[in-house]
Amino acid sequence: MLYKHTRLIPNFVLHDPYNDEALIETISDFRYEFPNNYMRDIRHVTGTLIGRKDIDMIPFELLNINIYGETTNDESFFMPIRTSTSKYYRYNIYSTFNENNKTYYIIQFNPIYENPKLLKGSFTVEKGTWRVIFFRGEGLGIFSDFSFEITMGDEWVTNYLPVSFTIYQTSSYLGNVLASRHLAKIDYKEIELRQHTEPGKSLNISDIYMVRLDSVPVRSDSLFWNEKKAHPFAGNGERRDCRV
Repeated sequence: MLYKHTRLIPNFVLHDPYNDEALIETISDFRYEFPNNYMRDIRHVTGTLIGRKDIDMIPFELLNINIYGETTNDESFFMPIRTSTSKYYRYNIYSTFNENNKTYYIIQFNPIYENPKLLKGSFTVEKGTWRVIFFRGEGLGIFSDFSFEITMGDEWVTNYLPVSFTIYQTSSYLGNVLASRHLAKIDYKEIELRQHTEPGKSLNISDIYMVRLDSVPVRSDSLFWNEKKAHPFAGNGERRDCRV
């Protein structure tokens, strides 16, 4: 809900000061190299917010979460699945269900300490393989609350890779509540399995995360976007806030 003081909302909050709803759609080429090198090239953009500063505020960094890692790429959060970080969380089996002759466990996790680097949420694991098929986390930012959902692939080559993300953000400022939903779908063009070898000498002294956008590649062809849409809008024509 946006009220008359919307124009007073700071520029670091993604919003349209003249309308109650806004939309951004992008298509990107994304490359990941082990262990923490991420490169995203934005190829096409459309929507009601297409400025460079608006695109820069899309939370692309949340699309780079490795649920099996100790931390997120920017070390903002300690992830709950690794043994080394389990000391920060409490776990309980919330429920069990069977599907396609397989058994799954939904495990809830909550932080032991109050710390902005810790999440709460749940993940679903498959009995036997113990791979995670779905992960949901919640966190509290400085100016907003957010949650994210990650669905893993169901083919052998994507069993341990994410194929879709949903990110919810709610920000409050001067009596205004801004709700954003970011949707992303990943189609893999090439997957190279890492071979277990002795590590060689590396000249890389830091992780790399980069979003490249030299100029805004606006494309307004409706036929193009209808073909590319991974998450069509509801039948009532309602536009949700943000789509990645």
